[in-house]
Amino acid sequence: MLSHYWDIYVHRTVRGISFIFVAIDAAGDLFSLISLSTASCFPSFTLVFEPQFDVLGAAIYSTELILWIGIMLCGVVFNLRQWLRSKHRDLEAQAAQHPSLVLVDISGKKRDSGIQVATIGIMHA
Repeated sequence: MLSHYWDIYVHRTVRGISFIFVAIDAAGDLFSLISLSTASCFPSFTLVFEPQFDVLGAAIYSTELILWIGIMLCGVVFNLRQWLRSKHRDLEAQAAQHPSLVLVDISGKKRDSGIQVATIGIMHA
């Protein structure tokens, strides 16, 4: 899993990772931790859960859960930023092709064609 972090650090993006798999694996770690903590809280469920708290299992599951959450956060930060930039470039290209369209930011003010991350769409002038 640390190779994923190295790839994220080098390329500044999360690539080649299925976020559905990451979410399912993180959920499995979370439910495993819940199972471990439930066993120590409810000793009458010894048929379903282990009778003693497994410290090593908790350490492994919690470490893996933290690493998967970190990959998900990196994916949101890096991939969302790249998606917003590409969307902005597409809007600027549309505005350059159609002079009657003007880029607007969230406040509704007209902007020149400089990079504006807050740009949300195009409207007719």
